Amino acid sequence: MTSRNSASTSKSSSSTSSSAAQKKSELNELTEDLNSTKTEVKKEALKKVIANMTVGKDVAPLFQSVIKCIEVNDIEIKKLVYLYIINNSRTRPDDAIMVVAFFLKDIQNKASPLLRALAARTMGCVRVKTLNDYMIDPLREALNDEDPYVKKTAILCIPKIYELSPELIERNNVIETLNKMLDKEGNAYVISNILCALNELSAFKNKNLLNINFSNVQKLTLALNECGEWSQIYILESLATYHPNDVKEAEELIDRVIPRLGHINPAVVLTAIKVIIKYMDYLTNDEHIRALCKKISPPIASLLARPPEVQYVALKNIRFLLEKQPHLLEKEIRAFFIKFNDPYYIKLEKLEILTKLCDNRNFDVVITELAEYANDVDQEFSRKSLKALAKICIKVDKAAEKCIEIIKKILSECKKALHIAHECAIVLQIVLRKFPEKFDYDPIMKEFCEFLTEMDEGEAKASLIWVIGEYAEKISNSEHLIAKAAENFLSEPACVQLQLLTATVKLYLKKPDEAEQLVQDVLSLSSEQNEIPDVRDRGFIYWRLLSSDPEKTKKIVLSDRPVLADDVVTFEESLLDNLINNISNVSSVYYKPPETIIPKILVDYNKDDKESEKDKQQKDQKAKEAADSKKKIEEQKAEEKRKEKEREKEKEKQAELERKAKEEEKKAKDDANKGTKKGFGGLRKPGEPVSQGGTDLKANPSKSGGINLLDSDEETAPPTKSNGNTGNTGNTGNTGGGNNLLDFDEPEVTTDNKQSGGGLLDFDSKPSFHQVPFETVLTSSNAGAKGKKGVTLAARFIRESGKLLLNLKLTNSSDGLIKDFDSQLKPNCFGLKLEKLPGISLNPGETTEVKVAVNVAQGDNTPPPAPLMFVAGLKSSLDVFYFNTPCSFHTLLTEDGALDSKEFKKLWKDTEGSDVIQELPSINPKLKNIEKLKELLQANNIHFLTSRVNEMNQTVAYFTAKSILGVYFLLEVSVPSSKNPNGCGLTVRTLQKHLAPLLIQAVATIFSNSN
Repeated sequence: MTSRNSASTSKSSSSTSSSAAQKKSELNELTEDLNSTKTEVKKEALKKVIANMTVGKDVAPLFQSVIKCIEVNDIEIKKLVYLYIINNSRTRPDDAIMVVAFFLKDIQNKASPLLRALAARTMGCVRVKTLNDYMIDPLREALNDEDPYVKKTAILCIPKIYELSPELIERNNVIETLNKMLDKEGNAYVISNILCALNELSAFKNKNLLNINFSNVQKLTLALNECGEWSQIYILESLATYHPNDVKEAEELIDRVIPRLGHINPAVVLTAIKVIIKYMDYLTNDEHIRALCKKISPPIASLLARPPEVQYVALKNIRFLLEKQPHLLEKEIRAFFIKFNDPYYIKLEKLEILTKLCDNRNFDVVITELAEYANDVDQEFSRKSLKALAKICIKVDKAAEKCIEIIKKILSECKKALHIAHECAIVLQIVLRKFPEKFDYDPIMKEFCEFLTEMDEGEAKASLIWVIGEYAEKISNSEHLIAKAAENFLSEPACVQLQLLTATVKLYLKKPDEAEQLVQDVLSLSSEQNEIPDVRDRGFIYWRLLSSDPEKTKKIVLSDRPVLADDVVTFEESLLDNLINNISNVSSVYYKPPETIIPKILVDYNKDDKESEKDKQQKDQKAKEAADSKKKIEEQKAEEKRKEKEREKEKEKQAELERKAKEEEKKAKDDANKGTKKGFGGLRKPGEPVSQGGTDLKANPSKSGGINLLDSDEETAPPTKSNGNTGNTGNTGNTGGGNNLLDFDEPEVTTDNKQSGGGLLDFDSKPSFHQVPFETVLTSSNAGAKGKKGVTLAARFIRESGKLLLNLKLTNSSDGLIKDFDSQLKPNCFGLKLEKLPGISLNPGETTEVKVAVNVAQGDNTPPPAPLMFVAGLKSSLDVFYFNTPCSFHTLLTEDGALDSKEFKKLWKDTEGSDVIQELPSINPKLKNIEKLKELLQANNIHFLTSRVNEMNQTVAYFTAKSILGVYFLLEVSVPSSKNPNGCGLTVRTLQKHLAPLLIQAVATIFSNSN
């Protein structure tokens, strides 16, 4: 076995040495041929060198031999040598200086313009900054060459040299030279290259360097007829930057550009359109503008006969051109009819443009065409065609009747096509929202409404339920249809549940005798058994409305809806102008400014100036931060004064509320003596005792005491103490807009034993901030990046004196000294960064503990892991070790997270629907005392706001917290839990919902570690 391995190794080394020898032999052979006195041998050798260079072989060692070949007076050899120099000068800049003399000689060769141009082109392509000083003078001479080919080649070298040495070009006034040449030059190709070079230089300097006036504009328009297609594009792009002096000049320039619309190159056509559209802004005669639109429409439409890729760019540009000039293409609508073999992306763009072009004159043709697309085999495209019908109905009022007729026809012909039925329901809802009087309960609509139970798509089902509820009085069996749909209420998606709930209430308001039991059942399902906050809240609102004031409920639920707006995509004026300036470019396809797609990246060759500028910016930044800090302190003081004034106002307001509550309670008693009113007031919640007055509704009917209806118009007053004579714990009847428990600062804490936990003993001492224990994150058996072992590490995140720290406990488990410790956190969503560790040296077996300050910077927007932990690295003289450090979220909460009731209430509304709810099965019995709960959470930067006792005899407390990123959290704690008498319920609301579980986990940790 050993001999076999030895033989294999020997064979491998001999193969390597053989390959190296072969390569060396090839280079020697090429060197001999390059040094040959025969021209043909040199030429063949150069061709071999270029071939090897093309496939990636290293031919740099032949640089000296190749350069010598440039002396041969053969144009083909010179081309090969220059090509080699262009590709290898960067790797051997010192040797490249040797070719400068040959450049100077060739560029002054009066006999051959081709050779002069070749030398000029090579000068621009040799990307070595140190050579530019030698090349600038020959290039300036080439700019004044008598041959146009040499001049246009030299012109294109200027931007390439500017990219490397901008100061060289500016010092020699080359830009001014180009502008002077533009005024004097008569050759169309040279003019186009001047414009190209100046446009590139303008992009580098972020400043317009092109001086166009009336005289050279005339020259540019004449040059359009004499140059090639790409030269025409450069000229047209430059004309687009010119501002005509008057209407007559704009008209004259448009007339000269219009012939370019017939060019075979679509880029020329689109650039010409850009010039014309921009110059049309200077025209004042509307008739002339319409005539121009009519004239340029056929060339634009002709672009749709090109390959799909060109069509797509043209269609993307047409969408915003139509917004700039609405009369454009109004006679060419048939050009946008979709063909069966059009790619999908072309079909979608044509649909959008058909919707834009549709108006009172052509809607009949467009709707008929869209009806044909509805039967397409592509289901997605079929549905988008029907959506386009709805957009046209909103846009063109006259199209509504035709649209409904088409929908009914489609439904009668495609009963088995479920995707068509789904989309027809959505379109029908949109049309009837805009034109409610168009509804007709004919046999087709009757059959379609009965199709409700077969629908399996949420949005479509919700749309048809809306139609049935909206026209319940016209649909004979509407109560039967809704009752059948409500059989699986809880298993339906949220949108269907919401629509079922609203439709049931509408049905009850229109047919109270037939739907009384149905509305009771649906409201019970939505409010008592539902886990979707939006559905539950709406159910509570309807309960309250139906139980309080029937007439007001009718006005609210059956009120007129806002008119639907045309949702055809429009562009902001600034973006539209930007897109017009970039017609046919990538930005016009993405509908974004160019700088947002491809950031400008310029090579920085003025490093020293840049560094001094950077130092200046740092000083300015520090001064700005100091000023901002001072300003922030002043704002905090002003904010504290403002809050103090608000607290005084809140106390006055609370006194007024208590007075009103007493008046309302007295009024409720008087109403109770009058007996129960018949009608909507008799509607009650299942399982709830009947109110004496028939108008009572609990202030917060939630089982968990969790979510208040802060988005309703009528808010309930704080719970008042029972006097033993009434059964109400909430507000009776209509409070007239009273405030809820979140409107006052001081909590109303109940001291009764049943509500506070039954007289439990106090904590032994006042709670303090819960510091999590150390956790071992590295053991002596864990290897580092280099495979070394011997470091034991325990870590934890702690908070002391308002600062976040990483607490490390290091142990040297190796046999030698370990020093030069440092640690770093991986970029994370909280932007946490560690300061440098102090100098630490550990002898074998030695242990030390260190606390490292943690700073907060910009996060990287990645979602946090659950449970929360941070990836870190520990560097030392032994090795680099990586580990995960767990972190309890409460250590990332700041001390300034308290909110007043007004701020809390606003944030509570803003975060509606973001609830994250968790039940803790068991907690320390002492925490049932609200004072103990308050002290414990307050000690951990979770600030108490207020509390109350709900009708289920639960203590419900509200807290606020703020993370180091400035994100606020609203926490609701219900003790005991509605599901477990030994537990509690937690509800968190925040604008960043993905962080809520971290707070719940931290609170659970705090509770479990309370004494």
